[in-house]
Amino acid sequence: MEELLHISKFSLPIIALLGLYIAGQQYLVNKTKIRLELYDRRFDIYDSIFSIFDSMLNDGKVNEKTFFTFEKSCHEAKFLLPKKIHKEVNKAHSLVCKWKRLNRQLVAFEIKNLSSKGVDDVKNEMITVEEEIESFIEPMTASFATVLKFEQF
Repeated sequence: MEELLHISKFSLPIIALLGLYIAGQQYLVNKTKIRLELYDRRFDIYDSIFSIFDSMLNDGKVNEKTFFTFEKSCHEAKFLLPKKIHKEVNKAHSLVCKWKRLNRQLVAFEIKNLSSKGVDDVKNEMITVEEEIESFIEPMTASFATVLKFEQF
């Protein structure tokens, strides 16, 4: 009986230390999981911006699903990104809205089968917006790179 009491005196601290080690490991795993989820959500924002730019510049049109995903990402950016990068997202949103407005005008001209100075003005304005988008992609990517570094994990 005395041996059992002696063994239990040593086993309780060992079990407590083992429990403490397991709790510490769970803390580290959960901390990494949360950081990875934040990374994924931030990357989704970047990806939605890049996808809509790609659709606009290469296809000349944006489907509603892509636009909805982009809009949702812009709203999430306020909560998930630093202020500086959120401003970049707002600029992207502004460019997309300009492009979409101009694209609607062009479609309206095509439906009405009009060809006039107004169409040329809209096309020129659209080219200007597309050039702005093209010049915006690299700085935007550089900004996002500051929060999408995997070494931070």
